[in-house]
Amino acid sequence: MTMVDLTLQRNQATAQPLTEPPVAYDICYVDGAGRLLASHSAPCVSDKKACILAHAMRPQGTRRIEVWKGASLIYERPQTRRAATLEALRPSRDPGLTPLAAWRAQPNH
Repeated sequence: MTMVDLTLQRNQATAQPLTEPPVAYDICYVDGAGRLLASHSAPCVSDKKACILAHAMRPQGTRRIEVWKGASLIYERPQTRRAATLEALRPSRDPGLTPLAAWRAQPNH
């Protein structure tokens, strides 16, 4: 077997198909005056990976980061009181659930 054959075998053995297609997240960066510095949409497989990407691509001068999944704000830094409340309501057993969905799932709503 050649080195190329071994590499192909290794790549085929570790390649796994995605179970769900990536979801598009909108990431917004705001400066200290409240103006939008940058915004982009990125496909990510989870909320956590979208948040990590948002921090990794943060432009200079950013004072606030927002990550949106459709119409739901899933992450915000610095965190406002509303975002902190919604994050606290997120069930720990389902890390993929958005804060808004967790809030709506509460029996009082």
